[in-house]
Amino acid sequence: MDEKLYLTDLNCYGRADEKQKKNVKESHCFDFGLLPTKGLQKEFRSFIEDRSRQCALGTMIQERVIYQRFCRMVKDQRIRANSLHELEWE
Repeated sequence: MDEKLYLTDLNCYGRADEKQKKNVKESHCFDFGLLPTKGLQKEFRSFIEDRSRQCALGTMIQERVIYQRFCRMVKDQRIRANSLHELEWE
């Protein structure tokens, strides 16, 4: 499994118009290497691929930023879960 899923490879990118595509740099991606376990990486890849079939490119650009914040929180909290279902949120 690749550690990165580029916005240009998402389903929503193919459906986007040229104006929207100009907002995406080639390097923009969801970096699954930022997640601590293979289970979380697989779970997020599946979610993002599915989400990109439902949402517009602009939404996925915004969600990439949220994803990066989530990854920082997971790292800061030293979370090692293999699935989001294992986590207890306060």
